Amino acid sequence: MFNAMSEGKLTFFDYRCLYENEDILVLFHLANFPDRTKEAILAVHTLQDDKTVRTGSGATPTQ
Repeated sequence: MFNAMSEGKLTFFDYRCLYENEDILVLFHLANFPDRTKEAILAVHTLQDDKTVRTGSGATPTQ
């Protein structure tokens, strides 16, 4: 995945901020992979002093 990202073959799109406050940021976006598969990605960022201190994410294949 990192090689695909650095080579520009992995693209992310349809970014959405689902929830945000001073402690947490919840984002959704879609990713297209070089093998033509697509995944929906949900990421949760824990914030402290306006900086990300922890991140968790999950992905589900889509069609």
